[in-house]
Amino acid sequence: MTAQTIGLTSVRSSLLAIGVALVTASSAFAEQAKVVSNGDTATLSAYDGSCAVSWVSVSRNTAGSGTDTYMEYSVYDMCVEQYLAYGAGRIANADFKLTKKTAKVHTDFSFDPNFYFYGASGRVDLTWTINPSVSNRYDGTYETKQPDYRARQKGTWEYTAAAVNGTIVGKTIENADGGVGTSKSTSVETWR
Repeated sequence: MTAQTIGLTSVRSSLLAIGVALVTASSAFAEQAKVVSNGDTATLSAYDGSCAVSWVSVSRNTAGSGTDTYMEYSVYDMCVEQYLAYGAGRIANADFKLTKKTAKVHTDFSFDPNFYFYGASGRVDLTWTINPSVSNRYDGTYETKQPDYRARQKGTWEYTAAAVNGTIVGKTIENADGGVGTSKSTSVETWR
């Protein structure tokens, strides 16, 4: 397997996880979420080989008013077509650390009233081990539309591939495809 194939596998896995999330968005209400990212990012997508697809995105936004770190995660069971866990919101800046070789997130949502979650809640402990020989850069706009969902991302992303290990609210993640990098982007999701 070549380095480029590994990078494409990571992108395909990420798109699969995003696709699952898009297909399962609820149409019972109208809601919009906007995330501005101007800093470090880390993502992962994992398929456990049977039914569960896990997805995590961590992004840091540094602006004139300070720095915020935002995290979103999901564990979706394709066999029963429902989320086992979903969470989104701000985390402490110190809970997300990035070096030249690794990125780490260690946080606990159990007692945070400002973090939205559905299903299981608890600790997220993940380590991304960076593979500097595989990288991607993207500059532009990504948009997807469905009858009850729309997502639009605009900006610049630079990612280096990474293998991810750890846990998401009790679910073990081993050798998942991930990426670590920087982003200057705005993402808007709308559910109807």
